[in-house]
Amino acid sequence: MEREHDRPTPTRDEPMPKDYREQTDMLERAHDDELHHGAFDTAHARTTNEFLDAVKERHKLASDYKLATFLRVGQTTISSYRTGRSRLHDSVCLDVAVALNIDPRYVLAMIAAERSQIPEVAGLWRSAARAF
Repeated sequence: MEREHDRPTPTRDEPMPKDYREQTDMLERAHDDELHHGAFDTAHARTTNEFLDAVKERHKLASDYKLATFLRVGQTTISSYRTGRSRLHDSVCLDVAVALNIDPRYVLAMIAAERSQIPEVAGLWRSAARAF
């Protein structure tokens, strides 16, 4: 069974599935909106839940169900992220970064810090994130 985050990204030679094109268009529109309304303040989001809440707030998504649809993941995936059973997958980190108009390296580094079970390593990831 294919999981949502395991979907392959279409290559240039193969046509993109319709839902992938629609989501890409939605994220690009979100990026354009950010250019007109100001970028997200990265000083506030440091955890999975904070990033998810920021996307919900920025795009006026009323529920985690709508957030899941926006990010192209299942509602149970969002629930797993929220409860800490799993962390944002790299592909979702990229979508979150686009939705918030922030450097994807910041999101990836902050989520890597959150995943780390070694405090020194988590600190290094947070330090790296500040560079972005």
